[in-house]
Amino acid sequence: MAITHRDIVALAKAFLDCVMIEKGGPAEQQKFFLHPNPILYLLRGDDMTPQQNYELHQKLTDEEHRSIRWDITQLCDKPDRARAVGVVYWQARIIGKPRDDLVKAYLFEEWIVQRMPSGELKIVIFMNADHSFLPDSAPLEI
Repeated sequence: MAITHRDIVALAKAFLDCVMIEKGGPAEQQKFFLHPNPILYLLRGDDMTPQQNYELHQKLTDEEHRSIRWDITQLCDKPDRARAVGVVYWQARIIGKPRDDLVKAYLFEEWIVQRMPSGELKIVIFMNADHSFLPDSAPLEI
């Protein structure tokens, strides 16, 4: 069964909710990945483990995210894999900063995802191509 736009939006929401809203730890984040020791590849060179991602988001509050756009390309059907290239709007506040001192950015994501025999989607490769901070964004200095 082809991986759909709706599938990717649901996966992105669930993963980002886990990281940003629920403040899920490395074990909770790992459940979204196919491989047991995932790496979040960041093209600016500071790749992250789920532990490092968890530690970063512990310094943030009032996080929000929403998918803006996802383009899906089917790669193969055995296993059922697709490439998802998307843009996510994200905002957050560094703990202790004033309420209106928000970090705001567009996150440019490139993922390879795989449908498991159970129907569940897993992230095979997670790459963040860029964070584009908005002109009115507070600096992300943590």
